[in-house]
Amino acid sequence: MKMPVFTEPDTDEVFVNNLSSPEYDDRLQAVTNIKNAVIGNKAKKSSFIRLDVIPKIIELLVQDDTGIEFVVESVVLLGSLARGSAENVQALLEAHSLDVFFKGICHSDARVVAASVRSLKSLYSSSLTPCSPVFKNPSIVPQLVELLSSSLSNAEGAALILSKCCQGPAHQALLCNMGAVTALLPLLVCDIPKIQHPALQCYAAMSFQNGAVSLAMKSATHQGEQLVQVFTRLLSRDRPDEVQLGAAKCLTNMHRAGAIPAAENHSLLIKVLATAVRMCKWDKILTVRAEAAETLAFLIEEDTELQRTAAISDHLIKTLTGFLVKSDLDDSSYALMRESAFKALASVGANDEDIRKKIIEIECTMDHVVSGLEDPNTNVKLAAVKCLHSLSRSVQQLRTSFQDTAVWKPIMKLLQDASDNMMTVASSALCNLLLEFSPSKEPILEAGAVNLLSNLTRRQETALRLNGVWALMVGRTTRKVKAAAH
Repeated sequence: MKMPVFTEPDTDEVFVNNLSSPEYDDRLQAVTNIKNAVIGNKAKKSSFIRLDVIPKIIELLVQDDTGIEFVVESVVLLGSLARGSAENVQALLEAHSLDVFFKGICHSDARVVAASVRSLKSLYSSSLTPCSPVFKNPSIVPQLVELLSSSLSNAEGAALILSKCCQGPAHQALLCNMGAVTALLPLLVCDIPKIQHPALQCYAAMSFQNGAVSLAMKSATHQGEQLVQVFTRLLSRDRPDEVQLGAAKCLTNMHRAGAIPAAENHSLLIKVLATAVRMCKWDKILTVRAEAAETLAFLIEEDTELQRTAAISDHLIKTLTGFLVKSDLDDSSYALMRESAFKALASVGANDEDIRKKIIEIECTMDHVVSGLEDPNTNVKLAAVKCLHSLSRSVQQLRTSFQDTAVWKPIMKLLQDASDNMMTVASSALCNLLLEFSPSKEPILEAGAVNLLSNLTRRQETALRLNGVWALMVGRTTRKVKAAAH
């Protein structure tokens, strides 16, 4: 006679089922057990999410008899789930966990506030989390700014959340008006890098292309020391790389926004440039190198003197072209490195023929640019177009390297189907390729450029119309081409 087989119910399932217990203590024990099981265990996180633990927890949080202990444990649990995979983050967002955390940071109990800030910080570490809800809810930004003056842990989380969500002039102005410029200052002078870094990120987000906020930052002081002086001090080599780079980024943004004019602050800008160049070196971590190259690109983009200084600084051009070699990088890391390198090379070579020649003569540079024009990643493609536009200003290279690599082919393809921003830069590059002395001129015209350019002249965007007209003017050689243009 065969004995019956008894199987024990899965432990994860038991914990989730216990959340439905009529007894509060049982529910509290269940959420605590789940929290302890998922911390540091990605497999467990996924397992509990498959068992629909997130909507169950959120449903329980709004019940009348839910105690503070259950709220704290639940918020910690949800925050832990956010530190799993992208699928975990998506599940949390779909269950409206943001609303739970927003409510939590405004709670009267300090433990709930602290747990909610940590969980929000975890959720906003993912690019999937939308930024707009923070600024749409009228009570959230004031509360986050207030938390900047709270415990260091709360302040760190609040600074990071605000830095991630501050996007555009309206957000920047609101944060400035709420007192964020002053509230962040004590975090910079605490000499705790994990606190300083998010504060620097927040200052950088607030000052980007914003003259009013940058001027407010220039005027800010703490215990008699100006904020610009604090940033300058944080450029010191004895600071962690992320802190040095964060300070360089803030000063770069302030300079580009007009708050730190080059004529009056030349030595400071040279120090910022040197910091960015140093952070591009191979011994730095990948994310630091990529951000440093982007910062450098923005710093020198419109300053010929800084471009020339950068070009002779610590083998920078060779370092940047090294970013274009994939080696053992994964696809996303390689895309990040290529994008930052193309942007930096575009800025370095923007105005000097000798620098452009130096960039192009490095082996395979033009091949990398051409492959970048066809990259599936839109950011990489746009950066490669900008780099090509910069390099195409070289008369000598138009006659040699550009002809050898037939860069006009992917440019023509981009002009047929691309975003307005991409088309504007691509059509600017095409204008250069159509100049009288360019060997690419005839094959471009034969490939149907006239029709493409004529279409641009009928676009609403002024820059596209201008480029279309200009390219037709420089490209016309025969009566036939003129007639087609008309």
